Amino acid sequence: MAKQNKAKKPAPGLPTRQQILDFITSSDTPAGKREIARAFGLHAQDKIALKALLKDMAEEGLIDPEFSWHVGIRSTTYAQNVVPRAMSLGYKIVSIDELIRGGFAQRMAEFRDKVGKRPVYLCFDMDVFDPAVAPGVCTPSWGGLSAREGIDLLRCLTDLNIVAVDVNTVSPPQDVNGMAAHLCAHVIYETLVLLSRQLGLAGKA
Repeated sequence: MAKQNKAKKPAPGLPTRQQILDFITSSDTPAGKREIARAFGLHAQDKIALKALLKDMAEEGLIDPEFSWHVGIRSTTYAQNVVPRAMSLGYKIVSIDELIRGGFAQRMAEFRDKVGKRPVYLCFDMDVFDPAVAPGVCTPSWGGLSAREGIDLLRCLTDLNIVAVDVNTVSPPQDVNGMAAHLCAHVIYETLVLLSRQLGLAGKA
């Protein structure tokens, strides 16, 4: 039975909670914030309002965050206690320090054990890289992954039921000599290799 909630109505232009839930449950692939925004034609400030609405829905127990992992988190946030709050709602946060100290293979094995054969939506933010190798990203922050480390992380994502991938947060106006763009292209190539192997399309060595 659907939970009743007495929360305030969404802002004009935003889908209702029920419309969002209907979209998520009827989607053939995992539906995240970007897919919801695209499906309902949201832009600019509406996307920010959608983020707040999805947070409210998680707090109300309408969205299950148990299988949502955020890997490589570092640097400062725009508001206080964002990470502890996300963890309290059930999201799994793996900081970049935890990722490196625990080892990419070990951490991704933990994720693999957690999700099993559930459909996986892979959202790869280019901000995870250090500005030394990817200067043209939306939120550059020192202490990120090297190009070698990022590629190694992707290659650890084997034996997952990946059904959708997006690679994002490249910012061409801030890029230097196309460094972030070229690295992004290689990240996309690595994800295509993952999908090819998953589908049995990779050739034998």
